[in-house]
Amino acid sequence: RPELHKLQAETSAALTPRSWPALSPSMDETIAGGQAPGDVGKCASPDNLVDEPSCTWGNANASKTALLVGDSISATYAATLRETLGSDASWKFVSYATFGCFFAEGPKVDADAKCAARRADAMDAIQRIKPDLLFVSNHYEARSPAGIGKITDSERTEAVATALDKAKLNVGKVVLLAPPPQDVKIEECYSKLSKPADCVGTVIPQFDAVRNLERQMAARIGAAYVDSEAFFCSARSCPSFVGTTPAKHDRMHMSIAYQTKIVPALREQLVSLKLL
Repeated sequence: RPELHKLQAETSAALTPRSWPALSPSMDETIAGGQAPGDVGKCASPDNLVDEPSCTWGNANASKTALLVGDSISATYAATLRETLGSDASWKFVSYATFGCFFAEGPKVDADAKCAARRADAMDAIQRIKPDLLFVSNHYEARSPAGIGKITDSERTEAVATALDKAKLNVGKVVLLAPPPQDVKIEECYSKLSKPADCVGTVIPQFDAVRNLERQMAARIGAAYVDSEAFFCSARSCPSFVGTTPAKHDRMHMSIAYQTKIVPALREQLVSLKLL
């Protein structure tokens, strides 16, 4: 796959510099900026239900529709998918991604009323639109919702499966899109005095564990699984920039600029999986 090979070559090369190159945008601007472009961010606010016309992109008369759900990780993939599909007139793309709201269903994820309302809204949209592709992306952190108590990685993955078992009845194909591997906090490791090596992350055991769970779950429910590691890392080392583009906004989220950079490689991956 030439686009992934090209990205991997740049990623590998980014592991060796001893000083910070000129980046565009700068790392300071990237850290201070948002997680997603303004229009995507507005669509992802948990404070309102989705205004679907404002959160739909592509050819209005397209024969095929892709819909996106998930938490802030999915919001950072929205611009990527919008551009990935936007080059093809046969697709339109709708985002129901929501900041802070894991896409799952069960007693340990239902505490937040705003998230529950957003998820119900997304489920209604899935039933109404019957998308050809449903993209799902959530964080892989060992994190429990406030006020709920401990939730294990297995319980969280099963809660995602519960939601998808309902959703898939109205979907052509479910596509689980893995988040970027999480590790270093760029806002802590980066400074004018630091070196690029100080901000190189690794693929941590937590990521491996949830990736294995989600891959197994995808196979069980008949979903496709898109591994993200090759978009961000080389030989399990993950630089904070690739080429002249900052890759990280924070520990978990890629930068807005990087959301565009990975478009060719992601499209190539989706084509190779016969999803496009």
